[in-house]
Amino acid sequence: MFLYLVAFCIIHYATAIVLRKKFSIVFDNKTLLATSLFLIMIISIFFFGNLESNPRNVTLLDDKIYWLLLITFGSHAILQFLFWFLYSLLRHYQLTRLPRFTFNIFALIIFTFTVVLSAKYFFAFDLAGFLVTSTVISAIVGLSVQDTLSNLFAGVSLQSEAPFTIGEWVDLGGQEGKVVDQN
Repeated sequence: MFLYLVAFCIIHYATAIVLRKKFSIVFDNKTLLATSLFLIMIISIFFFGNLESNPRNVTLLDDKIYWLLLITFGSHAILQFLFWFLYSLLRHYQLTRLPRFTFNIFALIIFTFTVVLSAKYFFAFDLAGFLVTSTVISAIVGLSVQDTLSNLFAGVSLQSEAPFTIGEWVDLGGQEGKVVDQN
Protein backbone atom coordinates (compact mmCIF):
# COMPACT_ATOMS: atom_id res chain seq x y z
CA MET A 1 0.00 0.00 0.00
CA PHE A 2 2.83 2.36 0.89
CA LEU A 3 4.49 1.90 -2.50
CA TYR A 4 1.25 2.59 -4.40
CA LEU A 5 0.73 5.85 -2.57
CA VAL A 6 4.31 6.99 -3.11
CA ALA A 7 4.06 5.95 -6.78
CA PHE A 8 1.01 8.20 -7.15
CA CYS A 9 2.99 11.16 -5.84
CA ILE A 10 5.92 10.43 -8.17
CA ILE A 11 3.59 10.08 -11.18
CA HIS A 12 1.94 13.33 -10.16
CA TYR A 13 5.26 15.20 -10.12
CA ALA A 14 6.42 13.56 -13.39
CA THR A 15 3.17 14.51 -15.16
CA ALA A 16 3.62 18.10 -14.06
CA ILE A 17 7.16 18.19 -15.43
CA VAL A 18 6.16 16.62 -18.77
CA LEU A 19 3.20 18.96 -19.24
CA ARG A 20 5.35 21.95 -18.44
CA LYS A 21 8.04 21.00 -20.95
CA LYS A 22 5.77 19.73 -23.71
CA PHE A 23 2.76 22.07 -23.54
CA SER A 24 4.16 24.97 -21.44
CA ILE A 25 1.40 24.37 -18.89
CA VAL A 26 2.32 25.92 -15.57
CA PHE A 27 1.90 23.68 -12.56
CA ASP A 28 -0.52 24.94 -9.94
CA ASN A 29 1.20 25.59 -6.60
CA LYS A 30 -1.92 24.53 -4.68
CA THR A 31 -1.83 21.13 -6.37
CA LEU A 32 1.88 20.76 -5.68
CA LEU A 33 1.29 21.64 -2.02
CA ALA A 34 -1.57 19.13 -1.72
CA THR A 35 0.58 16.32 -3.13
CA SER A 36 3.55 17.28 -0.95
CA LEU A 37 1.37 17.25 2.17
CA PHE A 38 -0.01 13.86 1.16
CA LEU A 39 3.53 12.52 0.69
CA ILE A 40 4.57 13.85 4.11
CA MET A 41 1.46 12.25 5.64
CA ILE A 42 2.25 8.91 3.98
CA ILE A 43 5.84 8.89 5.18
CA SER A 44 5.00 9.96 8.73
CA ILE A 45 2.18 7.44 9.18
CA PHE A 46 3.89 4.44 7.62
CA PHE A 47 7.28 5.02 9.23
CA PHE A 48 6.27 6.31 12.65
CA GLY A 49 2.92 4.60 13.11
CA ASN A 50 1.92 0.95 13.17
CA LEU A 51 -0.82 1.03 10.54
CA GLU A 52 -2.93 -1.95 9.50
CA SER A 53 -2.50 -2.40 5.73
CA ASN A 54 -6.17 -3.16 5.10
CA PRO A 55 -8.62 -0.43 6.13
CA ARG A 56 -11.44 -2.99 6.54
CA ASN A 57 -9.61 -4.71 9.41
CA VAL A 58 -9.03 -1.58 11.48
CA THR A 59 -10.20 -1.78 15.08
CA LEU A 60 -7.93 0.59 17.03
CA LEU A 61 -8.89 4.25 17.28
CA ASP A 62 -5.37 5.38 16.28
CA ASP A 63 -5.51 3.33 13.09
CA LYS A 64 -8.96 4.70 12.26
CA ILE A 65 -7.66 8.24 12.64
CA TYR A 66 -4.59 7.44 10.52
CA TRP A 67 -6.73 5.98 7.75
CA LEU A 68 -9.11 8.93 7.88
CA LEU A 69 -6.14 11.32 7.57
CA LEU A 70 -4.72 9.30 4.66
CA ILE A 71 -8.06 9.32 2.86
CA THR A 72 -8.54 13.03 3.56
CA PHE A 73 -5.12 14.13 2.32
CA GLY A 74 -5.14 11.57 -0.49
CA SER A 75 -8.52 12.57 -1.84
CA HIS A 76 -7.52 16.22 -1.65
CA ALA A 77 -4.29 15.57 -3.59
CA ILE A 78 -6.05 13.40 -6.19
CA LEU A 79 -8.88 15.90 -6.69
CA GLN A 80 -6.49 18.85 -6.96
CA PHE A 81 -4.40 16.95 -9.50
CA LEU A 82 -7.35 15.78 -11.59
CA PHE A 83 -9.07 19.16 -11.67
CA TRP A 84 -5.79 20.97 -12.39
CA PHE A 85 -5.02 18.51 -15.20
CA LEU A 86 -8.50 18.78 -16.69
CA TYR A 87 -8.61 22.56 -16.37
CA SER A 88 -5.12 23.02 -17.84
CA LEU A 89 -5.82 20.84 -20.86
CA LEU A 90 -9.18 22.49 -21.51
CA ARG A 91 -7.60 25.93 -21.28
CA HIS A 92 -4.62 24.89 -23.41
CA TYR A 93 -6.85 23.73 -26.24
CA GLN A 94 -9.25 26.65 -25.59
CA LEU A 95 -12.25 24.38 -25.01
CA THR A 96 -13.57 26.26 -21.98
CA ARG A 97 -13.79 29.76 -20.63
CA LEU A 98 -14.79 28.72 -17.14
CA PRO A 99 -12.62 30.16 -14.38
CA ARG A 100 -10.64 27.85 -12.13
CA PHE A 101 -13.02 28.81 -9.32
CA THR A 102 -15.79 26.62 -10.77
CA PHE A 103 -13.49 23.60 -10.84
CA ASN A 104 -12.49 24.31 -7.24
CA ILE A 105 -16.16 24.35 -6.19
CA PHE A 106 -16.74 20.92 -7.73
CA ALA A 107 -13.56 19.63 -6.05
CA LEU A 108 -14.75 20.98 -2.69
CA ILE A 109 -18.12 19.25 -3.02
CA ILE A 110 -16.53 15.89 -3.93
CA PHE A 111 -13.90 16.28 -1.18
CA THR A 112 -16.52 17.02 1.48
CA PHE A 113 -18.57 14.04 0.36
CA THR A 114 -15.50 11.77 0.54
CA VAL A 115 -14.46 12.91 4.01
CA VAL A 116 -17.98 12.61 5.44
CA LEU A 117 -18.44 9.10 4.06
CA SER A 118 -14.99 8.04 5.28
CA ALA A 119 -15.74 9.35 8.77
CA LYS A 120 -19.06 7.49 8.71
CA TYR A 121 -17.30 4.27 7.66
CA PHE A 122 -14.50 4.39 10.26
CA PHE A 123 -16.40 5.86 13.21
CA ALA A 124 -19.96 4.64 12.47
CA PHE A 125 -21.47 8.13 12.62
CA ASP A 126 -25.18 8.63 12.15
CA LEU A 127 -25.37 11.09 9.25
CA ALA A 128 -29.03 12.04 9.75
CA GLY A 129 -28.34 14.54 12.52
CA PHE A 130 -25.32 15.90 10.68
CA LEU A 131 -27.27 16.42 7.46
CA VAL A 132 -30.18 18.13 9.21
CA THR A 133 -27.84 20.44 11.10
CA SER A 134 -25.80 21.30 8.01
CA THR A 135 -28.98 21.98 6.04
CA VAL A 136 -30.25 24.42 8.65
CA ILE A 137 -26.86 26.14 8.91
CA SER A 138 -26.61 26.35 5.10
CA ALA A 139 -30.04 27.97 4.91
CA ILE A 140 -29.16 30.51 7.58
CA VAL A 141 -25.80 31.38 6.01
CA GLY A 142 -27.31 31.45 2.50
CA LEU A 143 -30.02 33.88 3.51
CA SER A 144 -27.65 36.11 5.45
CA VAL A 145 -25.11 36.49 2.62
CA GLN A 146 -27.62 36.57 -0.23
CA ASP A 147 -26.37 39.86 -1.71
CA THR A 148 -22.74 38.76 -1.56
CA LEU A 149 -23.56 35.44 -3.22
CA SER A 150 -25.50 37.16 -6.01
CA ASN A 151 -22.49 39.40 -6.70
CA LEU A 152 -20.20 36.38 -6.62
CA PHE A 153 -22.28 34.46 -9.15
CA ALA A 154 -22.57 37.55 -11.34
CA GLY A 155 -18.78 37.76 -11.40
CA VAL A 156 -18.45 34.05 -12.19
CA SER A 157 -20.94 34.37 -15.04
CA LEU A 158 -19.03 37.37 -16.40
CA GLN A 159 -15.82 35.36 -16.31
CA SER A 160 -17.36 32.32 -17.98
CA GLU A 161 -19.27 34.21 -20.69
CA ALA A 162 -16.47 36.74 -21.34
CA PRO A 163 -18.62 39.44 -23.02
CA PHE A 164 -15.45 41.39 -23.80
CA THR A 165 -11.78 40.56 -24.21
CA ILE A 166 -8.55 42.30 -23.33
CA GLY A 167 -7.71 44.98 -25.88
CA GLU A 168 -11.34 45.54 -26.88
CA TRP A 169 -12.96 49.00 -26.72
CA VAL A 170 -16.16 49.22 -24.65
CA ASP A 171 -18.75 51.93 -24.05
CA LEU A 172 -20.37 51.88 -20.59
CA GLY A 173 -22.82 54.63 -19.68
CA GLY A 174 -21.25 57.22 -21.92
CA GLN A 175 -17.70 56.36 -20.85
CA GLU A 176 -15.49 54.72 -23.46
CA GLY A 177 -12.36 52.80 -22.63
CA LYS A 178 -10.05 49.97 -23.57
CA VAL A 179 -10.10 46.72 -21.59
CA VAL A 180 -6.61 46.19 -20.20
CA ASP A 181 -7.24 43.46 -17.60
CA GLN A 182 -9.90 41.13 -16.21
CA ASN A 183 -9.95 39.73 -12.69
